[in-house]
Amino acid sequence: MRDFFIYIGGKYLDMRKLLLLCLFCISSICFGAPLKPIAAMVQRFHEMKDVFPEYGLFEKTSSDLKKYDGILPEYTSAKLSLPGLAAIATQKPQTIRIRFPFNNEWIAVDLYQTNITTADYKIQTDKGYYSDYQKGVFYRGIIAGDNASLVAFSFFKNQVIGVVSSAAHGDINIGKLVLTSNIDQYIIYSTQKLLVDVLLKCHTADTGMHPANSYRQPAAHSPQSTDKCVRMYYELPYHSYVNHNSDMTQSIDWAMAIHNNVSAAFANERAI
Repeated sequence: MRDFFIYIGGKYLDMRKLLLLCLFCISSICFGAPLKPIAAMVQRFHEMKDVFPEYGLFEKTSSDLKKYDGILPEYTSAKLSLPGLAAIATQKPQTIRIRFPFNNEWIAVDLYQTNITTADYKIQTDKGYYSDYQKGVFYRGIIAGDNASLVAFSFFKNQVIGVVSSAAHGDINIGKLVLTSNIDQYIIYSTQKLLVDVLLKCHTADTGMHPANSYRQPAAHSPQSTDKCVRMYYELPYHSYVNHNSDMTQSIDWAMAIHNNVSAAFANERAI
């Protein structure tokens, strides 16, 4: 098993270290605007009297995670309800409300389902195309009552991954603890509380070379917009596969969740 690749049409995706970039994008674009598209969509569902059925997913627990000493001094431990996760993954409701513990409070989020891939997306490994994958169900939304917030949740057969961003709470990450044989133990934390620097660069290499003339500004008669999908190609490196217990499904789930997070941030700016 080596690297594997994911092709997703018309959307945006990023990899592990870009999770913090995604959260930064969410927090930096959702404050101060009148009403962003995702908040407007949630409001529209409420105006149509659509019910946001509440699913009980998390139970707050006490846990002393020594492995995070010196890295993350503040976090919330939670236990995931596997029946609750199964209900969302199988029923795929159009709208949902879930609550999760964070520090000394419970935060409620209102979410609506979204499709993050084209019908012909492909996953490829060094052995060829990988078809033995059950795609999850993806949601975006806001913290209930906070139109300036932004939320993205991804539900899979065996895990849930979420990010929440607001002025009051900062950037919150929700994910399964990396523990042997863990199926329901989760950690919820603010990325602002991390004590380690995340060395992240996101730019095109500046080599001093100029693009060929054929890649310069389009001619005046060229169309300025298009409704065609942009097909993107992404690579998940081998070490990420190893970090996910050398499990293909877990690795792809994680990549899909990052894709959901990033696409929500772009969609909230009407970039896709």
